Amino acid sequence: MLYKYNLYNKKHKALYLIVFFVFKQDGQALILSARDMTKAERRNYE
Repeated sequence: MLYKYNLYNKKHKALYLIVFFVFKQDGQALILSARDMTKAERRNYE
């Protein structure tokens, strides 16, 4: 069974990213998608 994780990160003052990934059986992370956060996601993060 795979579980999807979300990683929220503020890299710079104006750059907020959200990364979706799963851990593979060997323990490595497989990135599914990465994008800028929406305004609503930014409010929840801050």
